[in-house]
Amino acid sequence: MKRLSMAVAAGLAALWCAGGSVSAQAEVIYSWENASQGWGSIAGYSTTTGVTEGTHAAAYDAPVGFSWGMQTGNWALDFAALNAAQKTGAKILLDITGPNEDPGEGAVSVGIWIWHNGANTSLGSYEIPTDGSTNTYEFDFATPGVGGDPGIDWTQARIWSTTTEGYDPGVLYIDNLRIEPIPEPASLVLAVSGGLLLLQRVRR
Repeated sequence: MKRLSMAVAAGLAALWCAGGSVSAQAEVIYSWENASQGWGSIAGYSTTTGVTEGTHAAAYDAPVGFSWGMQTGNWALDFAALNAAQKTGAKILLDITGPNEDPGEGAVSVGIWIWHNGANTSLGSYEIPTDGSTNTYEFDFATPGVGGDPGIDWTQARIWSTTTEGYDPGVLYIDNLRIEPIPEPASLVLAVSGGLLLLQRVRR
């Protein structure tokens, strides 16, 4: 029992250090409720397919090859939320629903780029399943600005796509672009303390 207790305590300590399963409430920035919210190149809106937040999802017509896709100007960006989240190492989460078809040898990938401080920066990309499923994709945007400044001078954000082997995926559905903050240290301490208290009760 002593060894088990030590192992559980060690696991809780590791959880505290990693912050892995302690989550904070994500803040929805864009849900495209039958409105562009300042984004361009939206092919329309869906009230059924791809809806994960609210009542609508944005339809994005992904062409063959590379496309800059949906993009927004600086007037539509929530600078305060984005800058604050970027400085704390938060993540951008985005729900994407892919096509439901056999792409053969082809594939489609979707990613996010930001234009900031006079340059484009990729936040990564993912190959999208072609089984019609909806999945959440995580993008790390803790990217330092120029001159060692931890903030980003946001100018534009783009959701882009690229395909291989001449594949035409047709319409993808985008919804629920949100920021997931990093849990505060106090929250992690409370979580670990609660786990240790539970452990003591079990031992009794």
